[in-house]
Amino acid sequence: MKETKHAASPEARAALAEVLSAFESFKAANDARLSAIETKRADVILEEKVGRIDEAVSRAQERLDRIMADLRRPALAGEAPAAHVDERKAAFDRYVKTGETPAALLEAKGLSEGVATAGGYVAPPEL
Repeated sequence: MKETKHAASPEARAALAEVLSAFESFKAANDARLSAIETKRADVILEEKVGRIDEAVSRAQERLDRIMADLRRPALAGEAPAAHVDERKAAFDRYVKTGETPAALLEAKGLSEGVATAGGYVAPPEL
């Protein structure tokens, strides 16, 4: 079985970038708030700013979670999985390039037994 890796969609990348940038601004504002508390100069405006940024981080994280849940959701019955599409494309390309069909390959496998050096190929009885 072939391992498949899915690239993140542009929407998921944008949501992740939004979460990361909101978190960076939250860290900066929270560090400023903590240093103000340490010097005993707590600022109400700074507290509100940290609260707003915290809400923005939460909303962005929820959006990212929804997008990731949508990406993990199995495909509907009408949609062809990407693996099947790749197999079909590979079979068509092989047919166009060499003229080989999967049925011909299966016939050849059925007629041969073993390896050529051990005399494993089927030959007509007239030979």
